[in-house]
Amino acid sequence: MSSFLHLLLFLFFIPLFQTLDLQLKITEELVTLQNSYLKLQFNLRQPQLDYLAADFTGKGFYGPNLFAGRSDPLNRRGLVLERESSTNNRRVVFSSSSGASSSLTVQTLVNDTSLISVRVSNIVDSVSDSVLTSSWTLSLSKNERFFNLSTSTRVLASSSSVTSIRLSSYLNPVSLTAFSSRGSLQLAYPNNPTYFGFSAPVERIFALGSGAGCVDARITIPREIVGLVGTSSGLFNSGWQVVLDGQFPTKDVWNSDGWNNAKTFTTSAGTEYTATMTISPNNFDFPAGNVSEALDLPIEHVQAIYTGVYASPAGALVSYLLPGQISPTIAHPQHAYQDLYNFYDPDSWLSISSFMYSGDAYLFNEARKLLERSAGSMLPSGQIPHHFDVLNPIYTAISGATQTGPNIFWTSAALQYIKNSGDYDWLRRFYPPIRKSFDYLLNMYHPNVGLLNAPGPLWIDVFIRGNYSSDSNAFMVQLFRWGSELETFLGDTTRANYLNGIADKITEEMNRLLWRTDHYITQLNPDMTIKDMVDYDSNLLAIAFQIPTLQMSEQILKRLDSGSCIHGLASLPRPTYVSEKYYDSANCYGGNTGDSAVTMGRIGWADATARRVVGDLKTFENVLLNPILNLLNKNTWLYERYTCQSQPTHNPFYICLLYTSDAADDLICV
Repeated sequence: MSSFLHLLLFLFFIPLFQTLDLQLKITEELVTLQNSYLKLQFNLRQPQLDYLAADFTGKGFYGPNLFAGRSDPLNRRGLVLERESSTNNRRVVFSSSSGASSSLTVQTLVNDTSLISVRVSNIVDSVSDSVLTSSWTLSLSKNERFFNLSTSTRVLASSSSVTSIRLSSYLNPVSLTAFSSRGSLQLAYPNNPTYFGFSAPVERIFALGSGAGCVDARITIPREIVGLVGTSSGLFNSGWQVVLDGQFPTKDVWNSDGWNNAKTFTTSAGTEYTATMTISPNNFDFPAGNVSEALDLPIEHVQAIYTGVYASPAGALVSYLLPGQISPTIAHPQHAYQDLYNFYDPDSWLSISSFMYSGDAYLFNEARKLLERSAGSMLPSGQIPHHFDVLNPIYTAISGATQTGPNIFWTSAALQYIKNSGDYDWLRRFYPPIRKSFDYLLNMYHPNVGLLNAPGPLWIDVFIRGNYSSDSNAFMVQLFRWGSELETFLGDTTRANYLNGIADKITEEMNRLLWRTDHYITQLNPDMTIKDMVDYDSNLLAIAFQIPTLQMSEQILKRLDSGSCIHGLASLPRPTYVSEKYYDSANCYGGNTGDSAVTMGRIGWADATARRVVGDLKTFENVLLNPILNLLNKNTWLYERYTCQSQPTHNPFYICLLYTSDAADDLICV
């Protein structure tokens, strides 16, 4: 992590509110522990944790119960002890929630102003046929958003028909994400209850969305972890099983069979199992396990930042099964683009940006792997793959266009990773591909014209753009300045001055050759003919990267803001539309006009950055930031695009970074 980020965390991460006193209440039916951030209950009549609620703000106004609380013959409503057995091909589940033994006891270990710790002993898997007894110790501190659960389970009697001994959590949030040593995995909304047995250790597992809050857990000493994702009509929406003994029959693939084909084993009386969990509940849809303190921002902004990080791009990682890869959408249950991953057009760049804002070491590591995966398939020319079809690098867009975007956005992401992580060992190892990527783009620069001659569009792959185009040239001004900063840091002042000089020249020639009265044209062709669609994206990028003068910027915004669709409906703004003139089939690759009449989050990001440059705070807050921020906080996930009428279109569950990291970027930078 960079020294700058350390300083940012030190200076700005402060408690949002003063916490309230700890409370412990024990009755004949319930053990209740609570502080101002969370409340949990252990049911003594049907032994289990069956109530868990949170208030991220620390005011004690808890959200809804995060446990599923569904109707079940065994009364399983939360976190329970289970034993599953198989006799004559008949499978039977025994659960602690089915009833309490007469020897169940509660002991208060600590109860002071800073810590509560209570132990519930003699929890059994079955009152009438006990094979297991378990002791659970619950601990809660005053100033924390998490509680600790330590379990010790002992075998009472030998049994030859057991297939599993486990601690099962049945939850209400709809999407499950697991961070393992092998990579990340996520699933939501399956057609049937689905299970995933992890062969690799799981470092962290959390369930979140849609508006149901989040349960975030770190688990130690389990034999293995099984992830659960269900349906609204079943026992759970999501959850996990901490396996104390037994072996899940199918590993590393989602399946609906669960434990049906598990092999039996014989338990031995006296065998003991231990497991500990640190569980962080949240009434908002993001994991609170890393957030004991929060950014000194309005709570809705904090919510948007972390939801934008964890619900979408973190959920879109597919690195458990395909290391170093990420989808444009979460799995719901399929990914919208099926087996296509690592789109640097600019989805993966935006995802990596999100990971940098998280302060999460795991996500920093995933960002590095994403960069290395694409760098590993760089062509000798320096061209970065546009995306991957499973494991196969593809160098053109789905539309067939050759874009400048993959090199521009991969390089931008690499520089952003270095700046935020302070991983200079990685810089030393990957400077050669970074330089090669720059050289690939430099080969498009024509010194006699002072502009890049682009082979295709920057980041809207279906639009026929190229030659001396305003979209690619605008972004190259900023990228070359970033490159100049890198070379200065490395001590190569000659190359630093060279890159900065090209950025200056492109700025000069864009203002001389591409400027028309109140905007930049789409492109200048080698024969000096032009194409002019009055593109919103390239003009906003130009302002964002301070290419026009302030007077020119004001002229651009006056022209763009007069457009009927720039932000959708005025009463329901959605940032930001693509162009003033419609890209008809003749102006789109393959006649595909699917992106010709929509807003795009990436353009919203350019728009927000441009408004900051000119000081247009009103548009920034009321049109670009707050509407999307509120939509995200309400729905957790957003659509890929919105229409001129502000209606959602294209794929749902898209990497919300296209909108929400816009929010995160704006919030942090302002």
